[in-house]
Amino acid sequence: ATHGHDEVVGALLGAGAAAGARTHAGTSPVHVAAYQGHEGVLRRLGDAGADFAAVDDKGNTCLHHAAAGGSHGVVQYLLGRLPPEVVDADNGDEQTASVLAAVNGYKKLARLITRQEYLAVRQSQFGMLN
Repeated sequence: ATHGHDEVVGALLGAGAAAGARTHAGTSPVHVAAYQGHEGVLRRLGDAGADFAAVDDKGNTCLHHAAAGGSHGVVQYLLGRLPPEVVDADNGDEQTASVLAAVNGYKKLARLITRQEYLAVRQSQFGMLN
């Protein structure tokens, strides 16, 4: 997942590797692929049943990781697949994905995520999207 070799990831998954395996820090392949901006790897992992809403030991989802890494394409991919409560989720430091994007200098990405967070809050509070 780190180097973006989706064919290798596919072969490993085909040989029985767990899509949701964890490191000692609680990170999974989806977290690593999201941070590195490897959308193809994320797609393969998702097809294999990986949980995009899973959190690491610091409470970060793969959206947090993608935002911190500045991966616009991966963020857009994830925004289309994550439930509203995950889009708007705080990590263990009470930071949303949009905050992580902003503090890492990805202002346009932060605005994109903020719009989705706003829609997520409206949907959860009022049961509507507009």
